[in-house]
Amino acid sequence: MNRIQALALLLITATTAALAISNVDSEARVVVTVGFFLLVPGAAAVALAKPAWSSVTWAMALGVSVAADVLIAQAMLLLGWHPLWAFGALLAVTAGLLAVQVVRPA
Repeated sequence: MNRIQALALLLITATTAALAISNVDSEARVVVTVGFFLLVPGAAAVALAKPAWSSVTWAMALGVSVAADVLIAQAMLLLGWHPLWAFGALLAVTAGLLAVQVVRPA
């Protein structure tokens, strides 16, 4: 993943956080949040392995994102976490992984 892609995904993460914090009730919030959950956490994690960025990598990012979402949902049920805490933790970890991609030398 290059810096431009990492910055774009970081912008999606920041937009998702801003919409959640402001509690905006709109269709845009739903689209941005679902897009975040389906792609961004997995893309941030898969990029750490430095794969060639291709359609296979996007498929891996989608799979890792969905798996992470399911694991977080199970942890929320087992540990009694509040959804906002889990969402905030996912946003923070994803933003941290993307920030590493932005500042990492090519």
